[in-house]
Amino acid sequence: MTPPLPYDDYQATTLSFYDTNTEAFIASAAGADMSDHLGRFAALLPPGARVLDWGCGPGRDSLALAELGYSVRAIDASAGLCRVAASRGIDVTQQSFGELEAVEEFDGIWACASLLHLSRADLPDAFARAARALKPVGVLYCSFKLGDFEGFNGGRYFTYLREDSLAELIGPYFAVQQMWTSPDARPGHEGEWWQNCISVKRTPIGQTSSSLEPPTHSAAAFTQSKRGAGAPSGDALFVSDAFLAVIDGATPKGSRLWSPAHLPGDTFVARVLQEALATLELTASAAEAITTLNGAITSAYAQEGLAFATLPAVERLQASVALYSVARREVWLFGDCHARIDGQNHDNGKAIEELLTSLRVLHIALRRCDDPTYDPAHDSRDYGRAMILPLLEEQAKLTNGSEAFGFDVLDGGPVHPEHVKVFPVQPGSRVVLASDGYPVLFDTLAESEAYLQQALAEDPACIGVLRGTKAVAPGNVSFDDRSYLGFVAW
Repeated sequence: MTPPLPYDDYQATTLSFYDTNTEAFIASAAGADMSDHLGRFAALLPPGARVLDWGCGPGRDSLALAELGYSVRAIDASAGLCRVAASRGIDVTQQSFGELEAVEEFDGIWACASLLHLSRADLPDAFARAARALKPVGVLYCSFKLGDFEGFNGGRYFTYLREDSLAELIGPYFAVQQMWTSPDARPGHEGEWWQNCISVKRTPIGQTSSSLEPPTHSAAAFTQSKRGAGAPSGDALFVSDAFLAVIDGATPKGSRLWSPAHLPGDTFVARVLQEALATLELTASAAEAITTLNGAITSAYAQEGLAFATLPAVERLQASVALYSVARREVWLFGDCHARIDGQNHDNGKAIEELLTSLRVLHIALRRCDDPTYDPAHDSRDYGRAMILPLLEEQAKLTNGSEAFGFDVLDGGPVHPEHVKVFPVQPGSRVVLASDGYPVLFDTLAESEAYLQQALAEDPACIGVLRGTKAVAPGNVSFDDRSYLGFVAW
């Protein structure tokens, strides 16, 4: 439906509603629990990200984003709502959607229940402005009332959307990462539903986005916990003008929780390395980068009053990393992350992992000999993993060692920076960096996800196509956390 009034006129009617009913609107939205939505959004942002709260209203979500450690700029077109946001200490500007002129300024844009006040005809321009305002691989969250209605309702203009209509409008500018519906989070609005979307800017990394024309190539970023969307993950992404990286924190074998937030080791070490990556010199070599990152873990121990030498091996932090250096045009692999460059996969597996995997599969096979009815896919205990668990715990003694089955990992102790694998990359090459939560990499996220989902359906016990040291645990969506970062090199 085409709006019955020009843009300025139908927006003026909506803004008049908010300026006249400011206090009532604030009261109606104050109790909404947006923690799940914010968690999904935050999972794709780097530490200290610059975030735009686009259509911020009274600033409820701006404050929540700031509490997560992000640098927040807020925009709203309503003078009344801007006054309230400013009174809460928020950096807010009164501005309409059509006035956003920022270029590659933000790591993320949060547009919660705001763009729905634009007409369907005006949404493409808004999505184009959002893409232009985001840095390469920037993240957009937006939400719309679920449905097909367009027009005035209760003094405001609305455009309702469903998954297919939203995907069609956003697709030229963003690669959709997650689409989901959710019940209205506001008290008193039971029975109303929302269409939510998290997407990543399609502009090729390294190319500026001053134009409002749809880009012709895509970048893709995705990370998810093995427990599902919004759950804590040991994987993390990092994107800056100098480096792009996938970090894979190793599943902790011990029980120690880290930092004031009481994080498990894999989540904690991923955050430590994200912060360390931000300090790397632009021209750092592969060996210098590994030394810096490993030193950050050493410093993290010291801040906790600990030391590598006195920590039990099972309590030590461990992580692998896949890095792209813009200045050197090189992909670096340290530990068991992997990469794909111009259609060729590069893995960095561990001999000890292959051995322990074979032992797990062997134990399961012997169990089946004794009990032909045994089905590992329905064994919540994971008998095979239980049998190799002592060795899994002991393998920490082999980290960065020269013994048979020694393996490289960032753990804050002595490492071998010279062991980092280095792959030259040409400008224009298609590059994928990923954690080992993806068994096989393809040029697109969609293909990589499709292969994984088919493999999970066929082999949830992880003894066949997904053979590994653990099965998919009950209630989990995969056998491991996973991260994917695809881009065109420059």
